Amino acid sequence: MAIPSTISEAVPLRQLAWSGETGGILGINVWSFSVTPEGTHVRTEESWEGVSLPAQTKGIQDALDASLIRWLSFLKTRSEAPEAQVSSCTVQYSSDSKIKYS
Repeated sequence: MAIPSTISEAVPLRQLAWSGETGGILGINVWSFSVTPEGTHVRTEESWEGVSLPAQTKGIQDALDASLIRWLSFLKTRSEAPEAQVSSCTVQYSSDSKIKYS
């Protein structure tokens, strides 16, 4: 599912925040990164709001859980890959702050 998103905060190596709306539900996401003795710790936070939310909470939570597992796995793989492999990951920003990952 493609969700048009707007980046609201980007602090290199520290935090990324964005929001997007689909199906009448607004999601706000914050990813925070911190260095630990074991490596980098990633903390994710997400909040939702919308009139139709109560009827969809279970399905949305299941989709969020699966999405977080995919994204964190992707992030781990890319961050541990040799630099040559990382260069194949692109993030595209459009003039209206929408983001596309490939």
